[in-house]
Amino acid sequence: MTKQNNSVRKAEATPTLRDRAERLRDAAGRFIRRPAPNQERTPARTVPAPLDAHPDAYGLMLDANGAGLRCPPGSSVIVEPVSPTGAGLVVLYRRGGGPEIWDLTHNFFPGMFDVGDGAEVTPLVEVVAPHSGRRGQLDARLIEKAHRVVGVYMPVEVMDEHRRLPPDLLPMTRCPKGMVLHFADCAAAYPLVRHGETVVVDPSRRDLVDGALCLLEWNNGSRSILQTNHRAVGKGNSPSWWADPINRPGSRQAMERLLRDRAILFMSDGPYSPDRLREKIVGTVVAVLVPGDRQPASLSVETSEGAKTEAAR
Repeated sequence: MTKQNNSVRKAEATPTLRDRAERLRDAAGRFIRRPAPNQERTPARTVPAPLDAHPDAYGLMLDANGAGLRCPPGSSVIVEPVSPTGAGLVVLYRRGGGPEIWDLTHNFFPGMFDVGDGAEVTPLVEVVAPHSGRRGQLDARLIEKAHRVVGVYMPVEVMDEHRRLPPDLLPMTRCPKGMVLHFADCAAAYPLVRHGETVVVDPSRRDLVDGALCLLEWNNGSRSILQTNHRAVGKGNSPSWWADPINRPGSRQAMERLLRDRAILFMSDGPYSPDRLREKIVGTVVAVLVPGDRQPASLSVETSEGAKTEAAR
């Protein structure tokens, strides 16, 4: 992961067709705007920042290992040099070290990294490794700076090769009547659901939907949060129904890293007939339960063609 120059702000929120036509690709495949006469060319290795980003926002280009499903290799994160205020991606600088990307949980609150010299109590900050979903703790005294991530930038070629994630779950502070709660005892649904979070499930939604995040119950009574997908596996096979973990390897490289780190490797289950899979569905996951004062902020995900989506951090 290497630090880039300050992020370049976009002149307009929505480029016109003429603006798009004036764009060129640089040597790395990213789009840059053709400079007008006597105008300085856009520096290489820069990424566009949100219009309302901090004036000192900067970008970090990810190395070949990437940083999980939200930040595959070849993408960049847009960082503001201000302390995080809640759950979400964060860039941490250990004393004497370079930048590291972690995911803060809903147990984080502002000020946990502000530990003065001689403090009698040192917070252990709960974090999640973005590439595996594994939980851990960091000693706040070892962190020199903590900067929040406000966006993810993916070149078009990275977006095309990257498996799309389902929409982020709605944060709720209480469980509505008629809904079911389920505690996530693993990271199979990460990054939509962190290990240790509680999700809200709608038991009235039990129909098979391609790409839906569902709570499934197995024959032994255990339950899992998995995605129902209708797809063919192998050439010449007709589509079948599968129960897939969100946090499954998207490439051989990702699988090799998980094995190297001795992380849990989540695998798909199937194929299923429609009736067989439907009878296992308890309901559709509709929200994640969070403390009332710690709802996640939005995280901008943008491609080099300007397509932009909002995701909950």
